[in-house]
Amino acid sequence: DREGTNIKYALSGRSKVTLKIISSFGYVSSTEGDEGEPTGVYHTFLTGRTNAGQQVSNGLYFYQLNAGNFVRTKKLSYLK
Repeated sequence: DREGTNIKYALSGRSKVTLKIISSFGYVSSTEGDEGEPTGVYHTFLTGRTNAGQQVSNGLYFYQLNAGNFVRTKKLSYLK
């Protein structure tokens, strides 16, 4: 049983990657990062838990992906 969602991204060159999950109130519930991912396609699985292991509440969230000079922010709804 894998509850969560998968985020896919591609890198055209080695980049430091950071993924933040931000609530609609601006609270950062989790952050993942890697110091230097090589070129390729990656998948990150979000479980609906904070970095402290707590279940997040239902609601609207945003995920922000930073890779080098690239930044993308998208909406994410969480319903359990």
